[in-house]
Amino acid sequence: RTFILSMGASKNTNLMGWDKIWAMNKAVVDPTAHRLTVLLADGLVPLELDGGPAEPYVSSVHAHPKDESLGVKMRVYAPRVLLQADDADATKEGEEITLMSWGNAKITTVARGPDGNVSALRGTLNLAGDVKATKRKLTWLADTKERVVAELVDYEHLLTQDKVEEGDELEEILTPKTEFVYSASGEAALRGVAKGQIIQVERRGYYICDAPFMRAADPVRLLFIPDGKNMVGVKRA
Repeated sequence: RTFILSMGASKNTNLMGWDKIWAMNKAVVDPTAHRLTVLLADGLVPLELDGGPAEPYVSSVHAHPKDESLGVKMRVYAPRVLLQADDADATKEGEEITLMSWGNAKITTVARGPDGNVSALRGTLNLAGDVKATKRKLTWLADTKERVVAELVDYEHLLTQDKVEEGDELEEILTPKTEFVYSASGEAALRGVAKGQIIQVERRGYYICDAPFMRAADPVRLLFIPDGKNMVGVKRA
């Protein structure tokens, strides 16, 4: 309705891009979307934390950082956490990073495998550190059995061009592949997400739950919601 009203009354035919209506939709879903961490399962890198907890523990945090009325979620903390592969690969020895919703950690060791990619990290937890002083704020998962198997799903446009012109053959302008499914790993609170609920996967975007948690073997299926700026959740080469 907001999109229609923004066009105004006119007899002219207008061709509008999707980005505007998706940006309006973002303003609607953001105030109530719980924040959760979900990382791509391919190439997760462990970070051993000195000075961290001796054993994993669970604590409650706000489900939405700007609205405490939306309740809390349970977050698992552990002496060993997992980072997204590209985040780990960009990490340098001596660098201080921020583990989102926890605090800072100073990286002391970066180990690389035969392929040159980072295979393991070691650092010292520094909860007294200034989170505003670090350049990189990273999402992470406690390396425990509470992690949830998930799928992140992107949908591409059905057509390869914005407008169908006279004389176009439909078969020639159809996008060859429109569904992209990525294996992922999510935090324990993902078990409480209901079918149809919209969440924000931190540092990735908004998703709607298509298949909620039922049992450990079945992944929670999350469909990406474009936000006007990002039309897919996982950047493709």
